[in-house]
Amino acid sequence: MNQFQPRKVNLTYHSFDEGEPTSEVLNDAVMITPDIILGYFDEQDGDLMFYAAEDLEKIGDTYHLYNDERYPRYVSLSISKRSADMKKLDILALGRMTVAELIRTGFDM
Repeated sequence: MNQFQPRKVNLTYHSFDEGEPTSEVLNDAVMITPDIILGYFDEQDGDLMFYAAEDLEKIGDTYHLYNDERYPRYVSLSISKRSADMKKLDILALGRMTVAELIRTGFDM
């Protein structure tokens, strides 16, 4: 049996700015388990957002996240460092970390 390996995925965030639909492609999105996608939001001061993959719409090879009544279940992790520091993280490595390792990584930044 093949063991799952974290992999980058396409995640597009859809919202409405002053009534106009907008879309943003999140370049730092990783499927960390077969059922969890990790997205990194730079504009939210470096929050790491974990989404249930089954709650996201999948069209082709892209997952879609909507900021409306379809917004999925999530868990977020905020690191009290500037988002520039977050860019140093290996997003694929995050998918292989335990929760404790992830927290220690945040403290070491």
